[in-house]
Amino acid sequence: MRSLSAKKEKQAKCVPSDEVMGDTFKCTNCVHGKFACTFDIGYKKAGRRPRYSEGGPGPMRTSATQVAQSSSIPRPVMPTASRSAGPSSPPFLYQNAGTSGPADPGGQSADLISQESILNALADSGPRRASLQWETAPLELSPVEFSLQPTPTTVDQTLPAGSLAQDNAAGGLLPAGDITNSQLATSSTHIVFPDAPINRHSQVEDIAPWPVITFFLTLYLQYMHSLFPIVHKPSFHQIVTMRTDRSDRNARALICALVAYTIGQAPLNRMEGEYSREELARLQRRCHRGSLVLLDRAYDTVTLQHVGVVMANFFCSQSLGQDHRAQVYLSEACHLIHIIRLEHAQQQPEEIDFIEREMFRRMWWHVYALDITEAAAGSVIHMNDYEGMVPTPLVVDDEYITSQGAFEQPPSSISYMAGFNGCVQIFPMLARCLIRDRRLRLHLAAGNSLPEGDDLHADLAFVELVQRQLDEHVEQLPTELQPQSQQDDNGARNEVRQSVLGMQRANILVTETCVRLALLDFVTDLVVPRVSAERSELARKAYATLSSIPIEDLAANGHSIRGKIFRIVAALLRSSDMDDAWANTVHDWWSLFSRVNFVQFAPQTMLLHSAGASPEREGFGQKY
Repeated sequence: MRSLSAKKEKQAKCVPSDEVMGDTFKCTNCVHGKFACTFDIGYKKAGRRPRYSEGGPGPMRTSATQVAQSSSIPRPVMPTASRSAGPSSPPFLYQNAGTSGPADPGGQSADLISQESILNALADSGPRRASLQWETAPLELSPVEFSLQPTPTTVDQTLPAGSLAQDNAAGGLLPAGDITNSQLATSSTHIVFPDAPINRHSQVEDIAPWPVITFFLTLYLQYMHSLFPIVHKPSFHQIVTMRTDRSDRNARALICALVAYTIGQAPLNRMEGEYSREELARLQRRCHRGSLVLLDRAYDTVTLQHVGVVMANFFCSQSLGQDHRAQVYLSEACHLIHIIRLEHAQQQPEEIDFIEREMFRRMWWHVYALDITEAAAGSVIHMNDYEGMVPTPLVVDDEYITSQGAFEQPPSSISYMAGFNGCVQIFPMLARCLIRDRRLRLHLAAGNSLPEGDDLHADLAFVELVQRQLDEHVEQLPTELQPQSQQDDNGARNEVRQSVLGMQRANILVTETCVRLALLDFVTDLVVPRVSAERSELARKAYATLSSIPIEDLAANGHSIRGKIFRIVAALLRSSDMDDAWANTVHDWWSLFSRVNFVQFAPQTMLLHSAGASPEREGFGQKY
């Protein structure tokens, strides 16, 4: 009998044979040479691909690609058998790494495993594999159905790398008609993050498991879309269902940005039941970084996707405490939406798709509202009214908007766009107040005296005009959005609708209060008495109304509501009459600010400025 080294010297090549010597499969050369078979030893030359898979000693003579290309190979339903000792089949034959397959049917060709041999091996394998079910249908993959209900599912940690089960679970592709999302769910909601590096060629599955992504997309569409309506729901459903993101890097960036946005905006009780704080923090960081890397920022053609991704990253940066970075994203979004507005102005109305027109109007008003909100806290104003305004969006849900036009909203239901429009239409009033107040302060800083005579009367007339316009606007709101409106009790089926209305009602009330306080600040700079008492009374009434709104609905407005509440507290601190009533009002608003922070997600290691929290500075060598 020759040794292995002797065979190597002769360069003998092992070839599968139909002959069996005892219980051992033999090779043609070994049978003829009458010496021990070396087919299973697994020697390899430098630079060659290893013979055996990582999961066991089975031969890797047939690739998963060859099996997938063969229409006659049966495909398995998810097996329920558990792992047992012994050799296992190549991983492409099984959907679960916890199940070992039949032994190599020795007499098969090295390039193709026949259906008959697999069935024979299954029949001889005993009760351990009796639960496997096989079909003879071709191996076809179809997109997973995108559910409108949040079904938190995660990739099973036991799935082998490179198996079809892992590709299907992580990529949202499942064998047609066999496996559903519920079958991929495990008893644990632990997220298994991929180890793949994040670059501009990364897929969504390289950042987080696809079932986890769809959970947060569903959460966004149910609760957060009315606050941040930057996508057309039916069109976005089609993008997710057909997996357009696989070939569109901007679509991948938008999906990741929406996930990061939702984690930072949604109340914790809607997420902590499924995932821990540590998992939420890491998922938000990975999606935030992934959206920045994936977005095509060459800006050869500026699209609404660019604006949506940048705005979502603005909110994410705010939730992470990266205020400087957030301001940069806001200014970038303001310039991008201005570019799109100029492009639309050069086109004929019939040349613009109706859906795109409505999405542009929504996004323009949303960026404008955020710009004025940040300006109220002292930031620069990027979008001024004299640069031009756009019409407000239609008060119609996405389901009634098509590329050719829009149907009327049914009178039996109120559109969530009514709350969106009702809030953003207040911001031009706030912008005029801020501009007047800043001009007055600049006038005084130059050494000039306070306005007198006609100038003073003109300023006071402006204050009365804005107050009257604000009162009329609030009175014209639908009944469900009135500040004094109470939440009706119509059962759990309206829970989402009531949460959305409560969130919008709180946003409108706080924005209205900010405008009235801005007017009082302007009057204070004009040195008019009795303003301090009015400021305290206004804040007390607004707090009493907000107290009737569930804290989860109030907190669903995200960082913007925290900024507005902080703005109200700062305005109260400017009061000169610091009596007991004033102290109680300040305490109530600060307690409200703390409760909103408590029910929202905030990383435990949040930094208060963006100097050391940059993914570009800290991302190298760190797992996101």
